[in-house]
Amino acid sequence: MVVRRVAVVALSGLILAAVANPAAAGPRQAPPQTIKSQFNTEYILQVQGFFTPHVFYRIGASQDIVVVYDGGGSENPLDAIRKIEATVWISEPLRFDHLVIQNGYQAPFVVSYDELQGSLGPRPSGFDGARLNFVAALGAAVGASPAFDDFLDLFKVVVAVIGIVALLAVLAFGLASYLGSRTRERDDRADRLFA
Repeated sequence: MVVRRVAVVALSGLILAAVANPAAAGPRQAPPQTIKSQFNTEYILQVQGFFTPHVFYRIGASQDIVVVYDGGGSENPLDAIRKIEATVWISEPLRFDHLVIQNGYQAPFVVSYDELQGSLGPRPSGFDGARLNFVAALGAAVGASPAFDDFLDLFKVVVAVIGIVALLAVLAFGLASYLGSRTRERDDRADRLFA
């Protein structure tokens, strides 16, 4: 009876592992690589009135520039999209396939490179010399990665916490010294008064 239960549990586990195994489902496509833009497009969008704009490259099956913002810019959504398109067109010098614009949690607006070229005309000279995947390869070669950026952010937080703790310790020591000297002065005065 025990052997039968063990066999049923083992067989159930093997079936579950075979069904849940992603390798059994066939080859999976790697998720797209995401890299923060190295140009000043975010700053330009902030100056134009967009709230918390983020510009990054998404490199996968296609090479896209993605702009995510939380409102601002023009009140007319189409005017805001046109302003972002023009800003990316003149400030991001790398060749891309699509521009993806997303305002908060709204559905993204996607426009192709060819559509942008048709509506905005030729790009400034010297642009389109390299594709976005070149930046991804260069970033990997010099060690720039989201994990490295996360490490730097964590390091900054740790240094800030250590600095605050050290400052509080110095203030506490100074306050204790000051209060200790005041207590000794009162004790000396009391001794002289009752002596």
